[in-house]
Amino acid sequence: MLIKRKPKKKFKWLASGAFIIIGLAIVVFLGIAAGKETYRKYQIQKEIDSLQREAEKVNEKNQELERLIEYFQTDAYKKLTIRKNFGFKEEGEKVVIIKQNRENYLQGISDFESVENKNDSNFRKWWGYFFKK
Repeated sequence: MLIKRKPKKKFKWLASGAFIIIGLAIVVFLGIAAGKETYRKYQIQKEIDSLQREAEKVNEKNQELERLIEYFQTDAYKKLTIRKNFGFKEEGEKVVIIKQNRENYLQGISDFESVENKNDSNFRKWWGYFFKK
């Protein structure tokens, strides 16, 4: 007669509730840790990108300033500055000075203001502005 043996469950503890709960807790903990690390990596990358954009803007500004410095050192700029600030002229060049009469300028402004009727409503002013002959 053969005696039937019950198979030994070597890994019986794997099916226990405590092991499953502990395993789930570890998986959740690792998932949260991985999520936090991924988010932190995203934030760092975003900051790196913004700093790179800022560095590019600074480089562009530096290049613009270098071009301005080069221009300021040219003879053309020096001549222009001397002519503008000190009234110099080149040989064969004629200079014409036009003076505007301040009184005529002020009179023109006062005539314009007197024509405008300040008692009119805003609607009438706009109507006059668009449909005035």
